[in-house]
Formats: sequence, C-alpha cells, structure tokens
Amino acid sequence: MDLTIRWVDNVRSGRLTEMLLRILAKLARAMEQGMARVLVVGRELALRASVLAVRWGNVDAYSWRLDRGFWLGIAKEFWRND
Repeated sequence: MDLTIRWVDNVRSGRLTEMLLRILAKLARAMEQGMARVLVVGRELALRASVLAVRWGNVDAYSWRLDRGFWLGIAKEFWRND
C-alpha cells in the first residue's frame, strides 16, 4: 500500500479550497498578532534601555526609541533569555 502524499499545484475541490483558505487566514492572523506582541514588548524594552543609556551620557541612544529593528532585536533577545 502506497501512503505517499503528493504535492499538487491546483486544488480541484471547491470545498477543500475553502477549508484551506480558512486555515491560511487563521494562520495569518495568528502571525500578525504574534508580531504585534513582539513589537509592543520590544518597544517597551527599547524605551527603557534608551532612557538608561541617555542618562549614562549616550545621546545617540535616544534614536533606539524609534528604531523598529532595535525593538525586534531586543525583544528577540528578551525571549531567548526568558
């Protein structure tokens, strides 16, 4: 008995297409919500780090508050060490 799953480029069943679209929509929403949470946490951590660094005399650290790449990087490090 061959139980191999084959890859298809076109889904022929309308019902299957509808179900796949629902699943993909749910996955997309979950990913968006997860990314939004990462950005919120990252922004908060970046603000704290920026305030601290500015107090220590690093005036360039003020820009961290506005840098989305920094938000993502600091949030990634936060979850890695959590």
